[in-house]
Amino acid sequence: MFIHLRTHSFYSFLDGIPSPADLVQAAVGQGMPALALTEKNILTGMVEFYDACQAAGIQPILGLEIKVRPPQDLYPAVPARSGCLVLLCMDMAGWTNLCKLSSELNSNPSVSPEQGLPFEWLEKHSEGLLCLTGGRCGLPVQWIIEGQSQSGEIIHKYLRRLHESFPGRLYAELQKRTPKYDGWVSTLAGLARELKIPLVATQNVHILKPEQAGLWRI
Repeated sequence: MFIHLRTHSFYSFLDGIPSPADLVQAAVGQGMPALALTEKNILTGMVEFYDACQAAGIQPILGLEIKVRPPQDLYPAVPARSGCLVLLCMDMAGWTNLCKLSSELNSNPSVSPEQGLPFEWLEKHSEGLLCLTGGRCGLPVQWIIEGQSQSGEIIHKYLRRLHESFPGRLYAELQKRTPKYDGWVSTLAGLARELKIPLVATQNVHILKPEQAGLWRI
């Protein structure tokens, strides 16, 4: 059974249309036994989402989508920019670390959500969390698409650092929205297999009905 691991409610400002309860009801309608909510940078809707899941009898998975900068040891081989990661709670330690990461992104004046967290800060707060590599907006895929020289070696180094930070809890995130995605999906899957990192398929949910697409674009 497919379970959505990357969804956004209207608490992801200017990025999601449905409420947490709407997402839960859609999952129930599809017969899903669980659902993840992964707002961008904030945890505002998590209690509402958790309560809706409990009432509907499905398993809530609390998560967060954030941007993270590359590790310091990859500079200057890569541009100084950030890429997405998706973090999912396994236990209370994971929830505590999600709260710390979200607070850092939203209250530290030296860090902005768009600029992203330093990788080294993420390493210190990885306990109790599963990590997905970010799909289309993750750094590995950005490097693959740009076709940087030595991109394979750079991606290997980055994925190894993630694997060290999330031992047994790292997944290469594949997304196939259009045929244009096939190339990078195959490349990332191949690199992940070389490093024995398991694969996971996701879709980035922002709306529930096709007719909401226009509103979402606005």
